[in-house]
Amino acid sequence: MTDEKTISDVERELNEYLRVEAAPVAARALVAICNDPKAPKQAVSAAASTLLRASGHLKETADRGPNKEPHEMSAEDLQIAIDRLEHLAQKGRKDEMFD
Repeated sequence: MTDEKTISDVERELNEYLRVEAAPVAARALVAICNDPKAPKQAVSAAASTLLRASGHLKETADRGPNKEPHEMSAEDLQIAIDRLEHLAQKGRKDEMFD
């Protein structure tokens, strides 16, 4: 039996280290930047964006965005879009009634 590590072993150790040791340190550093009143606005914006992206909040917003193509939408997304368009169409008709 050898003591040589495989690439898979090294990747597993690295991923564990990043999750357990590095990620919390990075998150605290990003929060500190956001809370620092002397931090440049660009640094605060970048830190906030990184925190939101890392926590999955920006992905969720992008998935539900209005620029999603119909073929990329779920049935629920399509129904929401249809309802919104019907509402806008009805609103347009009401606005015309009072002109």
